[in-house]
This record gives sequence, C-alpha cells and structure tokens, in this order.
Amino acid sequence: MKKYIFVIFLFFVNTSLFSSSFSLDKYDIEIKSNFLGEEIVLFGQKFPTHDLIVIMEGEKKDISIIEKVKKNILWTNKYIEYNDIPSFFAIFTLPTKSINELFLIKELKEKHFLISNSSSKLFKIRKGLEQKSLYFEKPLIEVGSNLFFSKFKVPDNINSGIINIYFYKIIDNEVNAVIKKSLTIKKKGFIQKIEYMLYNSPYIYISALIMFAILFSLLSNYLLRKK
Repeated sequence: MKKYIFVIFLFFVNTSLFSSSFSLDKYDIEIKSNFLGEEIVLFGQKFPTHDLIVIMEGEKKDISIIEKVKKNILWTNKYIEYNDIPSFFAIFTLPTKSINELFLIKELKEKHFLISNSSSKLFKIRKGLEQKSLYFEKPLIEVGSNLFFSKFKVPDNINSGIINIYFYKIIDNEVNAVIKKSLTIKKKGFIQKIEYMLYNSPYIYISALIMFAILFSLLSNYLLRKK
C-alpha cells in the first residue's frame, strides 16, 4: 500500500492543485506465452466539487456469451453470439456509484454502448463478460482530501488492441470535462505469430493443427509399442 501512496504523492506534487487528472503506472502490456495477467495502478487527483467516473473500453469484437436456457424441465447452457461488443469494459467511480446511477448521466449513455440502457440484453452481456473477468465495477479509493487510486488486473484472456480510457469529471450528473488516454495490449513472440496466422491464413493454421495432431498420434503409438 505504501508504494501506491508514494506513486500518487509524486503525481500530486507535479500537477496543478486546481484541476482533476489521472495516470496509470503503465500504458503498454506485452502478452507472451507465459502471460498470467497484469496488475495496473490507476491514480490521480480530484477537485473537491467533482465526482469522478473512469471508463475503460476495449475495441469492439464479436463475442460468445453462455446463457442458461430452459428446455422442458431442464436448464442447459447455450452460446449466444453478439456483434460489435467492447472486448473489455471497466467502471471506476468516486464517490461510489451503481450502474443505475450511471444511467442518469446522458452523456455516458450516449458514448458507451454497454451502459446505454437498462435492458436485459445488455445486462446479460455485462454478466457474460464479468464471468470472463472482462467486465467489472470498482470504487476509486480516496487518499487524503483530493487524491485517489485503484488497483485492477488485466486478465490473461484479454485481446490485443487498444483500451480507451475516459476520465469524466461530473457535476450534478452532467459531464463537466473529459480526458482521454489509452492502454495498449500487444502480443509478442510465438503468441503473436499464432494470432497472425489464425486471422490472416486460417487454412494454413488449421492444416498445421491437423498435421500436429497426426504426428502426435503417430509418436504416441510408436512409444506405446516400444513399451
């Protein structure tokens, strides 16, 4: 904890006392074959009259969500496909606000699809992403009278791409100002080559998997015969 407070203090002494601002302790994440997720610290300062809302929104992707469906007397899992859904979505607030309170802020609803309304469809999508650790809501923790921080983890199943970060200053449920930054997720090494092949040469990728499966099967049979 002391480390994070020290980082916040350094940020505080180098910025204006009369405005709200924020930073991350890192803006680039490299995903390699041994990637197990990455912890990031969000920190900054606030002006006393502002409420703060930070929204992190990943690039839009096609996603598959598991939903419970009742067939006769049994409940089964069904995969539902959705198009153009943010691959990652996180909400940080100070003071703490529920998602229902965010629905009262028109500018946020117009800007961010996942909180554009209170429909059951978006509720299911948010819950589906939450099960994959790709959606969460967290408070910003106050330190002193005008400093804040929060820790969060980028999960190991994150997609490569840009996560846009929107820092909203709110007064009376209206956006007073917004600062935008971005977090870059890059895949490196073998993982990057596999992803490139999957998206740009899918037939080669599938053929390679089939060849690997055949070779593995032949090798296994050979070793078993020797025993």
